[in-house]
Amino acid sequence: MNHYEKEFIIELWECDEEEFKNEIVKQYLTKQEILQNGRNSFGFGFNLPDSVDEVFKEIHESVTTFIYQNKEEIKQKICVDLMYCNKEADGEFEKEGWRVAIAIIDSLIVSATQAPIPIATLGVYIVKKQLLQKLCECQS
Repeated sequence: MNHYEKEFIIELWECDEEEFKNEIVKQYLTKQEILQNGRNSFGFGFNLPDSVDEVFKEIHESVTTFIYQNKEEIKQKICVDLMYCNKEADGEFEKEGWRVAIAIIDSLIVSATQAPIPIATLGVYIVKKQLLQKLCECQS
């Protein structure tokens, strides 16, 4: 992971909920445009749709489906190898949750080509939305 990717992840992690939602929607729509047309025709003048909440709900469903389809791989790499629940219980990720996102990115790089949003964004999304607590069956 290069310096720019790390900085992007930290910035995304530190966004408030509204900024986070808008950035996720932008990246999702851009990725969909590239997949459908082979290019990004949005350019720099990208405007969010009026239905950001609806698109964000669609993204959440897509991410949940992606996690479910890769459940065993994610559980092994994040829950077991990374010992997510232990580190979460010890408060290791409380202040620097973006580090968990980087660990997720590194462990999912192979399967992430099918992810609904870019891998860096996916890692931050999974942590910010606390999807690992349920997946890893952490005892709170």
